[in-house]
Amino acid sequence: MSRTRSLEKKNNMGTIRKIGDEYFIEFVARGLKYQQKIGPDQASAEEALRDIEAQIARGEALAVVREIDLAVFFEQFFAFARDEFASKTANRFMDVITHFNAFLKRQYPNINQLSEITPSVFEAYKMSLMSSVRVVLVNFTILLLREMMEYGIKLGFINDNPTLHVRLLQWPVRNRPVT
Repeated sequence: MSRTRSLEKKNNMGTIRKIGDEYFIEFVARGLKYQQKIGPDQASAEEALRDIEAQIARGEALAVVREIDLAVFFEQFFAFARDEFASKTANRFMDVITHFNAFLKRQYPNINQLSEITPSVFEAYKMSLMSSVRVVLVNFTILLLREMMEYGIKLGFINDNPTLHVRLLQWPVRNRPVT
């Protein structure tokens, strides 16, 4: 028997879903769809949805959706990477963050929040990398950035990982002797 059977109640702006034993609310803010886990109580989910809808109606969508400055997020992620990964991997993350941040300051100086980074920004970064490094390193860099953005989702600062919308480069095929 599947635990993902869901109960759904729609409202004007949001939806309450029951998945397993937990209630979730879904709502749209700033043009993006968000989902928050509320817990096992349906009344709490209904109250939380009413509160969020009232905030959105008052124009307080930024209070509903958490924001974080890029510098703060990069610092938090690096602290997480130091604790979670081997030192060599954490240093790789730091190198990628430093290079990516320099690219953002040079090409997109108006981007200050994590939520402002779009797939097109990552695509532009990928193109800038292609002129200076090998395909393998471009793909590896995108994969490291993908991991960093997953951390942003985990903390609730973004709803979607923009690196998932960036295609990795084709690996070069080498003719190898048959042995």
